[in-house]
Amino acid sequence: MRNGHTHGRNKRRLKIRCGINEGLCILNLKAPFLVTHLFTDGLVNCCQVIWRSNNATFTTHISGDAPHPETFIWMCLRQFNFKYNSAITSCYVASGDDPDLGNRIHDYLRRRLHCNVERIRNTGGCCINMLNGDVSNTPVMGSGPNRDDVAGYLTASDLIDLRLTDSYATGEPGYGDYYEGCQLCNTL
Repeated sequence: MRNGHTHGRNKRRLKIRCGINEGLCILNLKAPFLVTHLFTDGLVNCCQVIWRSNNATFTTHISGDAPHPETFIWMCLRQFNFKYNSAITSCYVASGDDPDLGNRIHDYLRRRLHCNVERIRNTGGCCINMLNGDVSNTPVMGSGPNRDDVAGYLTASDLIDLRLTDSYATGEPGYGDYYEGCQLCNTL
């Protein structure tokens, strides 16, 4: 730790960042007291999926070169439904500069969910407000790695109810806690 920099390890009311090829679920009851937003960023040739039920909120960041993204989304849906047993009430599929993967996932989810699946294009990433479920573009300056209210799976695992990964379907997860991109962490 340098100058109190902990990626949220000692702070609550965090913004939780989902890394590449990772899916994170947070219980809605933890919001807004412990987690304010769940988000990802850096959607270059990638796809983000957000869904929400009465019990929990999920997001994932799927790499553009994932070998079997539909398999991963299907696994996430099954795990989410098994664990929370509550209907998904809203769903969003976002993509960056290349919409192909987002279009495929959007079509896949529209056929399987009993809610409106909204499509968001040309974004670097989206965040969902844990209190009210509003989805908006991730603010570039508001979610950077040098903020002490931003954390990920390693530094806020106690606030994450379920983490989903599948190296066969998407590849190895990465960039979840900003260690690779944080100048402070790289100088520890």
